[in-house]
Amino acid sequence: MNKKTLIGLGIAAAVLVVLVLIRNQSDQPGNILEQVRLEPLVPAGLSTDDIARIELYKGAVPGERVVLARSAQDADEWLVASHFNAPVETQRIREFLANATGLRGEFRTTAQSDGALEPFELTDEAAFHVVGFGRADDTPLFHVLVGKSPEFRTVFVRQADNRTVYVEEIDLKRDAGIQQPFDVLDASVITPKPNHWIRTDLLALDTESVTRIEMTTPSRTVALERQALPVPEPAETEEDAEDDLPPPAPEFEWVVAEGGPGGPLKSVGMEGLVRRFGNLRGETIMDPALAADYGLEPPAYRLEVAVEGAESPTIIEAGRPDPTGPGYMRVAGNPHIYEVQSFTFEAVFPRASQLFDLPVVDVPLSSVREVRTQGPEGAIHLIKGEDEEWGVVAPSAPLPVQQTTVDELGRAAAVWRPVDYVNSDADTGLDTPQKSITIVHVDGSEIVTHIGNPSPEGGYFVDFDGSPMPLRMSQTDVDRLFPSPSDLYQLALLGIHPDLVDRIAIERAEDAFTLARTDDDGWSITNDEGEASADAMAIENLLVDASALQAREIAFEHSEAPGEPDATVRFSLGDGTEVGIHFGPEEGEHRWATVDGMAGVFRVPVADVARLLPNSSALRVVEAAEES
Repeated sequence: MNKKTLIGLGIAAAVLVVLVLIRNQSDQPGNILEQVRLEPLVPAGLSTDDIARIELYKGAVPGERVVLARSAQDADEWLVASHFNAPVETQRIREFLANATGLRGEFRTTAQSDGALEPFELTDEAAFHVVGFGRADDTPLFHVLVGKSPEFRTVFVRQADNRTVYVEEIDLKRDAGIQQPFDVLDASVITPKPNHWIRTDLLALDTESVTRIEMTTPSRTVALERQALPVPEPAETEEDAEDDLPPPAPEFEWVVAEGGPGGPLKSVGMEGLVRRFGNLRGETIMDPALAADYGLEPPAYRLEVAVEGAESPTIIEAGRPDPTGPGYMRVAGNPHIYEVQSFTFEAVFPRASQLFDLPVVDVPLSSVREVRTQGPEGAIHLIKGEDEEWGVVAPSAPLPVQQTTVDELGRAAAVWRPVDYVNSDADTGLDTPQKSITIVHVDGSEIVTHIGNPSPEGGYFVDFDGSPMPLRMSQTDVDRLFPSPSDLYQLALLGIHPDLVDRIAIERAEDAFTLARTDDDGWSITNDEGEASADAMAIENLLVDASALQAREIAFEHSEAPGEPDATVRFSLGDGTEVGIHFGPEEGEHRWATVDGMAGVFRVPVADVARLLPNSSALRVVEAAEES
């Protein structure tokens, strides 16, 4: 076979392969749109411009519907009419309208009854309803029901006025944000939510053009300005003149124009603050009728942001009734109130410590000899021993010291940092402070910190010896510096081991009884009804509760029992020792308690006491002969 023949056969084979590939490609099944003739599910000729309102709801709960309406002022804008006329994400509603007007389905079946629609989840109750209205009246332009998905790519649909079931690739239910979580079995309870549609962008400024920020919080006001740095004149050379170099780009710095605690700004903190104005978003939109509840009438926080070239500054008004919770913001002149997460709020209204260096208490722990606190709950006095371990002088209690809590108080007193400064005209309450903490150095000198009123921004107003202005201490630091006096001690009361108890006596006016361990390691109960077997498991649980019993707090105001006890529980151990605990009447959620051989009065939760004082009938085992 010559060379020309081989070349001809090769070309023929290649052509044959191409023809086979083309044939195979044409034999591949297309998608649903390509395979069958589809029937329209909305009126022919319906366009997105014809639709002025969309209503979305689950058939089982028609009252929980989302209503989207075209704005009367701007036909291109949509509002969530069912949720305070919140603005709708433009691209999302455009895609939804395009999908709704393009609905075409493949015929699946015609159900002969409503019951026959149940497998498709297309009954009126089970289906998801999409109803479109025009501008003229309340007659729907279309009303389609969306059922379940036979597979990921398709969904069952039907029109509201007939039972013909179609398969459709466009899933308006998913487009409306309806997805069934794996842990929710009843799909009927999954209703549309307005948040899926809400446009939550609150502010988007050109951060490079921000020139001034004036920030007001409940406790202070500060104005910050961006200023151009002077550009030094370069020494011109003949070479520079020939190159005709452009002048260097100007550089800027932020400075304090008004207010402030003194000192320079932290550049990192300022950069983070300004950056926030480029993309400030909320979580959802709230009821404008509740503006006062959100701290917005009048606004507790205010921010003016001036932008180069703008006629007037952008003003953000904000409130935060709970200083540990979310905040609420609106742009002045805009009726929409946005809820923002706590970290977003604190980024827009940062603590002064993020922008400035504030006065601090920072004492080497080795130079501190004593710590004294004074407050409504009482005084605490710590002294450091020769072994450098803190000991408790006051309050005194007959319990082991909770050393971790005591050590933490000593460390916290020596080093703490305020989070904010305060305007001098704020109602700080420092003229009559509620609490104080004193550090005594080894040389006898002292630093006293006074704690005044609670701050509306969280924590407390404070000052200390040498601070040039009132400051704000965080709630976390206040809690560290002023623990409950009871927290200085380990509050376990009995400390008995369940296996060592041979006898339990419960003494009270009614239903007194005795429990005794038997030779077979069981238990017996003796009361007015005589002796009987007792529920060993229940008694072992009682002993476990007794061994773990802790006081909620120490009643330092009582040196002895404030009255006669209502009940006593005595535990007799195998070595002949006995431990008794006495309980007084209920006082709210607690009962006072005293323990034999231990000075002091304690408060114990009512529920914990109840577990040590069961009814005898709950422990007595009724024998079969006794039942007969």
